[in-house]
Amino acid sequence: MWLGWACPRIATRVLAVKIDVDTNPPSGAAARTRLVRRHVSLGLWHHDRASLLAGKVHAILRRPFAKGRDVYDLACIQNSV
Repeated sequence: MWLGWACPRIATRVLAVKIDVDTNPPSGAAARTRLVRRHVSLGLWHHDRASLLAGKVHAILRRPFAKGRDVYDLACIQNSV
């Protein structure tokens, strides 16, 4: 699902947010909730880094074709730990 919002003062900028909802998470995946306070307060529910890493490795090994996004995400997760 993509959500788009055009800034009323600056019509040339558009904010797009992609929301992925996993309706069948793997067993054993841990999740946490974090409150983000930047421009607005927002409560985010997300998987921890170990669960994200396991999901990316699983996707890379099980998929019959390579997706650059998965390799990029895997590198970002490894560098952020």
